[in-house]
Amino acid sequence: MSVIFKAKLKSAKTAIAEKNYDYAYDLCHDLLEMDSSNYNIHILLGVSCQNMEKWDEGERVYNKAMTMPKANILAWQGMCALYEASKNQQKYVNALIDLRERYLSEESYGRAWETMHKLILLSEESGDQRRLVSILRELTDAGAYHSLLSVVDADPAPP
Repeated sequence: MSVIFKAKLKSAKTAIAEKNYDYAYDLCHDLLEMDSSNYNIHILLGVSCQNMEKWDEGERVYNKAMTMPKANILAWQGMCALYEASKNQQKYVNALIDLRERYLSEESYGRAWETMHKLILLSEESGDQRRLVSILRELTDAGAYHSLLSVVDADPAPP
């Protein structure tokens, strides 16, 4: 990485920390012209898009990040945050389900339970009884996610 690239990347991170999303957005686009396969730039651009309410672009950016070789959980967390902020409940629910699966594959059971808890709350709030019953069924003895209840026993109240 060149010195200029590193400086711009640091400036983009700082701009986001300072909630200067327009500037971070412009920096990220400049950085993508230099290195279109940099995962961190995609994540930073996704955060900028979310906070600028550029929902479609943010979705494209996070989807791209998810397909990158060094993708980690940040892309899935970012996509969830984007859909939650955009109030796109169906996409938010689907993203939470994907995130839960990622947490389980990484054996991050506490996080998987937190995500499952969000799904339960969303179903209750929206009055989606079918989805709520489906999720609760997954937690029964025969359900695929019954093992998550051991996490609840250890720490019953997700943050």
